[in-house]
Amino acid sequence: MAVSQSHTADSIMSIPVQLVFSDGHTNTLHLAPGTKVLEAARERGIQLLTDCEEGNCGTCQARVSRGTVEMDEFSPAVLTESEQQSGVVLVCRARATEAAVIELPYSGDDALAASEAGSTAVVESIETVAADTMALTLTTQDALAFLPGQYVNITPSGDFHRSFSMANPPGQKLLTFYIALQQNGLFSDWLSSANVGDSVELSAPRGTFYLRDDTQPKIMVAGGTGLAPLLSMLEQIAQSKQADIRATPIELLVGARHENQLFQLDRLEQLKSLLPGLSIQVSCDKVDDTSPYRQGRVTELLDELSIDRSSSIYACGPPPMIDAVKGILKAKRIPARQLYVEKFIG
Repeated sequence: MAVSQSHTADSIMSIPVQLVFSDGHTNTLHLAPGTKVLEAARERGIQLLTDCEEGNCGTCQARVSRGTVEMDEFSPAVLTESEQQSGVVLVCRARATEAAVIELPYSGDDALAASEAGSTAVVESIETVAADTMALTLTTQDALAFLPGQYVNITPSGDFHRSFSMANPPGQKLLTFYIALQQNGLFSDWLSSANVGDSVELSAPRGTFYLRDDTQPKIMVAGGTGLAPLLSMLEQIAQSKQADIRATPIELLVGARHENQLFQLDRLEQLKSLLPGLSIQVSCDKVDDTSPYRQGRVTELLDELSIDRSSSIYACGPPPMIDAVKGILKAKRIPARQLYVEKFIG
């Protein structure tokens, strides 16, 4: 009887937190009050997609659709007040306080297959591709499997790392990254002195910003080097053997502070010949008098679009751009579940 009473007491103290993945896969965790959701998931063998685990990167954003969770301290740059009010949380900072349902923006297979194993890569080339922008190409021993749009942490030495998105499609040994140089930035300083043949460590691919497997019309919004993961997505679509996927209507909106910071425009033109549904618009905050590009913010292009309500929208760039994209789509009554974003946090 004492054992039964103890079991009953434990059940009463247990808080059910249901994890619902985008493919409908569901796992229910039973947590003691105050337990971290991320830790409990790992104990069950569920590898939720995270990165910094300190509330600074925003990779682990999810939405609480029922109940509430308590959040440890996090950076306000990755989660706005309006996002919090709509139920968006950071899984790495969430603790159980009452029964809750947490919706994850990726499939259960992605979570169950997640791995912490990294790899070593070698510098193949470093070149300037635009003002204050470098292309870093790395070679890995084995072709890297990732979802187009994801990123890795690159560690040149043991004491720091930075996150960059692959611009190439998956399944290649050559990985290309486009890096905006930062004055006195640790990675920028390393890049200026790095040599071909130098070794770096790569984390396993990370992030929930990746190309979904659908044939819906797509709108892609890139700010600066936020073009990199979108290039990976476009390259992947161009490689599809299915004509209907290659013909998917895609509106690519590219933005930069100045036109001398634009890069890979020639490749984008080549992709138009492979993707008959691809349309490209370019806008810069500052342009020369003879510039062929529009002056203004890239979000102004988005605001002027007539958007099919079934469209999937992918946006990658600095936080102000992402916030503007969300506001525009909300005003156009585009469902939030169709928007996938990646904020570049400096």
